[in-house]
Order: sequence, then C-alpha cells, then structure tokens
Amino acid sequence: IGSIRVLHRPPRRTKRRASSAAPLTTSRTMRSTTSKLIFIAVAFAAVFARGADAAADAACDTALSTAYTKAIGSSDCVASGSTCPSACKTAFDAAETACKDKEWTYDGDNSVKKWNDDAFTWYLYKVNAGRSVLDKQDACDSVVHDFLIASVKTCKQGYTLAVTTSTGVDQLFYCTGGGGTDGSTCSDKCQAYIDIMDTTCTVGESFSTGSNDVNYDGPTAMKAIEENSPEGCKYVSTKTMSPAGALRASLAVVSAVAAAVLAVA
Repeated sequence: IGSIRVLHRPPRRTKRRASSAAPLTTSRTMRSTTSKLIFIAVAFAAVFARGADAAADAACDTALSTAYTKAIGSSDCVASGSTCPSACKTAFDAAETACKDKEWTYDGDNSVKKWNDDAFTWYLYKVNAGRSVLDKQDACDSVVHDFLIASVKTCKQGYTLAVTTSTGVDQLFYCTGGGGTDGSTCSDKCQAYIDIMDTTCTVGESFSTGSNDVNYDGPTAMKAIEENSPEGCKYVSTKTMSPAGALRASLAVVSAVAAAVLAVA
C-alpha cells in the first residue's frame, strides 16, 4: 500500500456499548490503526491462495495502478465537502473497461485473478484498505462503495464484506461515525454491506474462509455479524434452515468472525 502514517484523530463513531462519548486516547487510536493493519495482513494470508500461475493483462494492471494512485494519492479522489470530483469515478470506470474479461495481478500475494470473478479483492483489500489506513476516506468513498457493492458476486464475498463492518476493524468508511453510522444510526451504505450477504447467499451454501468452513444460515450468520458490527444497523435475514443445520452454521460463523475480527492489539 506504500508508506503508512499512523495518525491520531478523534473517533469517527460511537463504539458498541461504550460508557462514555469522550474522545479516544492516543493509545486507543494507535491500537485501532494496528487492528486495521492486522486485519489486512490476515486477509492476505487466510483468504487468497498464493502464487501466480497465469499471465495477467498488462493494460488491465496499468489501469488498476493508475486508478489506485488516484484513489490514495491524487486530488482526483479528494472530496470538497460532500462532492467528489468526477475524475475519481472516471478512473475506476477506465479500470473496469480495461479489465473486463481479463486477468489482473493482485500484489498482495502475487496471484493472477479473473477480474469478472474477483474485482472484489481489489476494491476491498487494495482500494478501500489503502484509503482507510492512509486516512484518505471522505465523500469520494461513495464512489468506492458503488464499485465495491457491484463487485460482490459470491456468497463468500458477501459474507466477507459483512464481516468487515466490524467495529474492531473500523475500515469501511460508511460504518464509522465519519460516514454516518453510530450507536443509534446506520448509514444506508453500511446497511448495504450487511444486507448483501443475505442477498448473495443461499441457505446451506458452503465455502471456506481459510481455516474455517462456513455453512450459511441467514439468521445465525446475521446474529454473529451483529455481535461485532455497528449497533445502529439492522441484522435481518429472510432465510432459515433446520435447527440442526443452524447449530452447525452458528459454530462455523462465530469461529470465522472471530478469526477475521482480531482483538485490538
């Protein structure tokens, strides 16, 4: 992601079950930033296979590099109040056009991925993580949000996005105070990150998150996500499964959430 600056800033939202609305201490701010970095590192190791076995498209990789540079280090993706320059979306549109039906290089593990199937990795673990860690988040994250939501193609991706709303990770802008989410209010964009899990997953659908196997059950999964995510949001599923299946799903989901949302160092 490049050089990382640890910044001390006021909290962007009310923590769950907080006893006071007083500003975070410098120590807690540093621990929050450390938590983001640990989450990203674990995601690299646990979610994605290592080693490139195919050649990526050079034009696609170039377009992604250009868009990423604009996302974290250019005025093209710096908002003025609530307005994001049109050049920000233009950069992502160009990347989408260049990478459609192509393969791209994910430098987190030097793997080559199919853009149509896994643009999600780039938007979440490259663009979103970069803007979060480097403290670049602002109204231009609405552009990132739209592309991130559109990139979710599988239950595993929807589940991963829902897990990332965790207040222990504090990475998704619209799930923080700065993005309009706190103990009593949930940004519609943060709510979308949660709801998309139930939209993309079917009851009983199974997938691996590295060391954990998840057998999806809507209500149980939502309950597990709720334990770590913003208090102002809603965690409702329209899907159910048998009691026996729900028990197996509960154990798998709780275990996976615990692995992804690490304790603050």
